Amino acid sequence: METITDLQKAIDYIEDHLLEPINYVTIAKQLNYSCFHFHRTFGMLIGISANEYIKNRRLFLAANELSSTNAKVIDVALKYGYETPESFTKAFKRFHGITPSQSKKKGAPLKLFAPLKITIQLKGGSTMDYRIEEKEAVSLIGITKSFKNEITNDDENHDISDFWDQMYKEKMMDKLTSIALAPYIYGTCSPQNKESGCFDYSIAVEYDTSYRCPDDFTVIDLPATLWAVFPCYGEDGQCIADTWKRVFLEFIVQTPYRIKDDIDFELYPFNSKDGLFCELWIPVTISE
Repeated sequence: METITDLQKAIDYIEDHLLEPINYVTIAKQLNYSCFHFHRTFGMLIGISANEYIKNRRLFLAANELSSTNAKVIDVALKYGYETPESFTKAFKRFHGITPSQSKKKGAPLKLFAPLKITIQLKGGSTMDYRIEEKEAVSLIGITKSFKNEITNDDENHDISDFWDQMYKEKMMDKLTSIALAPYIYGTCSPQNKESGCFDYSIAVEYDTSYRCPDDFTVIDLPATLWAVFPCYGEDGQCIADTWKRVFLEFIVQTPYRIKDDIDFELYPFNSKDGLFCELWIPVTISE
């Protein structure tokens, strides 16, 4: 429930500072979240990114002002964060379907985008398998690539699956599995730092730490912590996205656990059974 409270704080902060130059980075800092964790959390729970929410709220308020006052388009554009009337007109038309000037006419069709108030709706009748495990710290070795935070809520983006395909084509997977101490591959995901607009994704395996790390490999240290583990069943990565959504919409709402702002990972067994695509391991703590 703390996550829900934090999200309402984020929305309240947005409403109080809509006329200031804010974005998801600003809000993440206010909540002491990493940019990566906040962006993913907001998008999963709200359905749109914080930046899009801010933009939509401003465009709604701008339309209100234009349709009910004699304010000039250029003045309203500047007030709501647009540097030029042209950029404002483009965004306004994309959202409302008409130009700012047309919105001044009587009967002009406009779109409402009210401030969000989070309420909890408990749902029943479905099950979600999970288990809680404690895992000691472990060192992994693998290939790491940087990705923009924005892709975490983009269902059309395939950058990470393309990364996996690239590793198979370049025979790097054979190299990794040949040194693996355990029969599974990790797909780790971690913020680079609190302010970064990117996160690191690594394809890795457990290894003998006495093994000399090749120049093109990186070492990934998983901390000792409490983990919530969710099986993902399906034929492709869509089942991971679907599981993440249920984690945010159901698990954190109806259990005493809170997701830690730290590294998480997918665990892919060498020989999966019963349609298991992978397991999703999420670091958690018990809410106070």
